[in-house]
Amino acid sequence: MDGLVYRQAALWLTDEEFAELLEEIQASIIARTSNAQDADRTRHVVSLVVVPDTPGATAAGEGD
Repeated sequence: MDGLVYRQAALWLTDEEFAELLEEIQASIIARTSNAQDADRTRHVVSLVVVPDTPGATAAGEGD
């Protein structure tokens, strides 16, 4: 495995739930930023892209 990972999920969230999700992701990453480089660790670059969905779209993807 080369370590490349792509995940995508559609989530129905209130503004408050979305803010909480971002805080959880940030906390998870921050908890690991102090790891020191060593022979057992491989550097990974984590990027987050949030794409607002089309208003009125359904779970089946209608409204695209």
